[in-house]
Amino acid sequence: MIAQSLNGLWKGGSQHSIFLLNPVEEVLELEVNNDTLISGVIHSYFTKGRFDHVKISGFINWKDSIFTIIDGEEISHNINTKIFSTCFGTMKLKLSKTGNTYRLYGKWIDNDKGFLHCPALTTWFEKSFKDTVQTKPATDIALRRETDIQKVIEVEKTETDSIKLSIYDNGEIDGDTASLYFNDSILLRSGRLSQKPIEFFISLQKTKQINKIKLVAENPGSIPPNTALLIITTRNNRYTVTLSSDYSKNGSVELFLKE
Repeated sequence: MIAQSLNGLWKGGSQHSIFLLNPVEEVLELEVNNDTLISGVIHSYFTKGRFDHVKISGFINWKDSIFTIIDGEEISHNINTKIFSTCFGTMKLKLSKTGNTYRLYGKWIDNDKGFLHCPALTTWFEKSFKDTVQTKPATDIALRRETDIQKVIEVEKTETDSIKLSIYDNGEIDGDTASLYFNDSILLRSGRLSQKPIEFFISLQKTKQINKIKLVAENPGSIPPNTALLIITTRNNRYTVTLSSDYSKNGSVELFLKE
């Protein structure tokens, strides 16, 4: 299905403006659910190591091949907001195909309709594909739920090996049962979360810009939703992440390899 082949990372950019902090690279992480609903993240990279990660939502009008993508919650950034203001907008992008490349092209418009809103910008993204690739649907029904990206962590390429994961029940111990996935591999199947950590060691795939850890609720316990405290320890850093999942959405944290 074409909707399945659209999933993944799109590289692109936007028209520059003298009124904005302009990204040097933009990565659109796209997931299409039920053939028409869009979720994911926009990863924006600027000069001097600055970045911004923003959740998106939206929908597809297949009749006109128009993608409506709406900026939502900001996951993380390291931009000085006293100097640079953050703008949240909506993209209207038309899908086209040339050879083995999909292209999204259109306009980004600020959602703020006030007098001092950010200027409209031309925006584009591209994604290559192979005709021979066939996407297999997830065999586990729970994995077909929408993924809610709840945290993005920037990881240096020198810290990709021997990463320790420790997962606990977050808050009152109420019988939460969950599965934990790293990329396409299962780390924990229907494990009971408690005050005692369940620990794993992983190594990131250096050929993948994004490695994903996904929490899948199997039983939300007596106090839904299923919430877990995940501690990620690399060679030089320690990150604490709270993940939540229920019967409609899985929670995930993304480990984004710095170029």
